Amino acid sequence: MSLRAQDQAKTSSVKNDQTTMTPRCLLSILRLSQALARLRIKTKVERDDVDEAIRLTHSSKASLLDDHRGPVPEDSTSAIFSVIRDYFTINNNTQSNSNSNSNPSVNYSHIEAMILKKGFTAQQLNTCIEEYVALGVLEINNDRSKIFMLN
Repeated sequence: MSLRAQDQAKTSSVKNDQTTMTPRCLLSILRLSQALARLRIKTKVERDDVDEAIRLTHSSKASLLDDHRGPVPEDSTSAIFSVIRDYFTINNNTQSNSNSNSNPSVNYSHIEAMILKKGFTAQQLNTCIEEYVALGVLEINNDRSKIFMLN
């Protein structure tokens, strides 16, 4: 319902717009979610499957809009950082951190695999990491095996 409300608010000024969220579109999100779960050889659809199905649907709809009418999509750097931040959150909630003084870290290879799986490139990941290192949010060790989230 919230997706339909967002689309209705965005497209209320445009007549005959074919990009609104319809029941058919919602059904496609459901089917895409199920297909993504099957790709992972799972019998249960998880939140990540639904999120990816919604992203795919929005990407598909965005390709219908020309550059002058369409909303500005989230840039790849922000999208990649969101994935990294969410992974840090999940990783810290599932692991007990015995050393509370150290900054949380994750393996670079795990992050890279997740980012590539979501359709981004290694160059986009490197650009994101460089940007957030410069901002003092992330840190990466010399051999690029660990990424640290700074407090």
